This record gives sequence, C-alpha cells and structure tokens, in this order.
Amino acid sequence: PTLFLDEYNQCLIDYRHLPALLSTIHCTLTCAGLNLKHVQKLASKRKPLVRAGVIRCISQYPAHYLVTLNEVSKDNRTYARMWGGA
Repeated sequence: PTLFLDEYNQCLIDYRHLPALLSTIHCTLTCAGLNLKHVQKLASKRKPLVRAGVIRCISQYPAHYLVTLNEVSKDNRTYARMWGGA
C-alpha cells in the first residue's frame, strides 16, 4: 500500500511534470501527519468494491476534465488557506 519516496517523485514527474527533492516529499508527508503506520492503517480500511465503483464512474471522463484537491492544509474553520507555499 505504500511507495518509496523515489517512486512518489517519479509519479510527480510523470503525471504532473513536477520534479521534487526527496526531502521535500518527506517533509510534506510528515507535515500532513502521514507516516508508515498511519498509511498502513488507512490502506487496511479501504473498500475495494467502493473504490472500483468510483474509478468506473470517473473513467468516463477524459483526464484533463478532472480536478484534484489538496486538503493537506485544510482546517475546519475556514476555506481560505492562510499560510504555506504554493
């Protein structure tokens, strides 16, 4: 369920054309509160049938129609992002 940092880096390059340092990826995941134990716990709660249904639903659209949201810096008080890098 997990990837090594260099695999995340390769995904960023392949899909987002965004090279990043491994230390940057590590710091971002750490700041988001993600560590191996937490990610493994999240992965164990996955529901394959629900996931397949979502993938089937969004597969009808071309990739450039989809927008993903980064909720790493989201809080429950406001929708505005007050601090952090772009």
